[in-house]
Parts: sequence; C-alpha cells; structure tokens
Amino acid sequence: SRDREGVTPDKVALLERDHVLLCVQQELEAARQNPKQDYAVIIDGDSLTYALEGEIRVLFRTLGMSSRAVVCCRVSPDQKAQVVRIVNDPPVVPESSSPSYKKAKVKKERQYVTLAIGDGANDVKMIKQANIGVGIKGEEGVQAANSSDFAIGQFRYLSRLLLIHGRVNYMRVAAFIGYFFFKNMTLSMTEFWYANFNQYSGTVLHEVWHTSLFNVVFTSFPVLIM
Repeated sequence: SRDREGVTPDKVALLERDHVLLCVQQELEAARQNPKQDYAVIIDGDSLTYALEGEIRVLFRTLGMSSRAVVCCRVSPDQKAQVVRIVNDPPVVPESSSPSYKKAKVKKERQYVTLAIGDGANDVKMIKQANIGVGIKGEEGVQAANSSDFAIGQFRYLSRLLLIHGRVNYMRVAAFIGYFFFKNMTLSMTEFWYANFNQYSGTVLHEVWHTSLFNVVFTSFPVLIM
C-alpha cells in the first residue's frame, strides 16, 4: 500500500537506514579527527533498529566503544540485550584473509566483561545476556532480581557490591583455588615419593579411608573459614 505522498513503507525504511548510516559515519569521522576529545552517543529505539544490523552494526560498535557513554532511549527488551551483546562481537575479518591471520585477529581482539543492571521485567533479557546480571528489587516487581546473579535493594548499593563485596569475593576465590591445588598436590606427591621406595610396584601409601576422608574431613576446615 502507498501513503498520500506515494512512498512505500519499504522506501521509507531504506531512507531511514541510509540516514542512520550517514549519521554514524559522520560522528565516527568527527571522533577520529578529535581523538582526545570525549564524547557520548545518544540514540533512540527507532534508529537503534538499523544501527544493530548489517554494516552499520560494525560502525556503531566502533563509535560506541570509543565513547565515554552510550545512552539508548525508548528501546525494546530485545534491543537492550543486543546492545550488551554487541560489546563482544567477533572481529570483522575479510573472507580473502589467510586462516593464520583470522586466528591472530580473533586472538588479538579484546574480550570485555559486561554487567547489566535493571529493575523490571523488560530488563530480564539484558540481564541474562550480560556476563554479570544485577537485579534491583523495586516497585516494578522481583522478576529482574530473580533472573540476576546478584540482587540489591537500591541502585546506590552497586558501588559497594562492586568495590567491596566483589573485591573480597575475588580474593576469597583466588585463595581457595591456590589452597585447592596445594592440598591435592600434597596428597599426590606423597604417592610419587613413596613409589621410589616400593620399586614402583603399585603399592598405595594411603589407606582407602584416608583418601576418601582427605577432602571431606582432613582438609575441609580451611575451606569453611574462607
């Protein structure tokens, strides 16, 4: 069907797509000419529909990753998840490139850890898409909190979650992994040491009950402390 001006909806969509492509190219060129100047990207849901497709997606990712902040307004739940997913898009490599170059390009590409925070049901897809999902228990229900990795009561608690609890948890996990390797090496190396005295006959130094209780009883107290 045609509208009053005789322009089809497909034609309108094509014009809108070309307009978004032109705007992204112009802003990206302006950012490259002034690399020391900070800037932010603001885009609405209608324009984001075209920015997340085809060749515009690569340019929009480059523009967004070089900016200080990206503000997306009036977007759908699927678009929120796409914005999180675009951060770790695989690098674009020409088809004519050699396999070694493709492998080196993918290996060189930096991988980011994404965090998404939301308080409503429309944020569930975005929270699940991110590496770390944080849900806020608020007036919009608990669906976001139930779908997240961590749940907080207010947005202002996010800094404490990241800078205090996150750091403490990181140190705790690092100490646990080091202790895990140490205690298992202690049990295994005694068997190798004993093999030098029994002429590698396969005789076991530790009793069966000792091996079974090693992780459960003998070395469990430090883990409980951590």
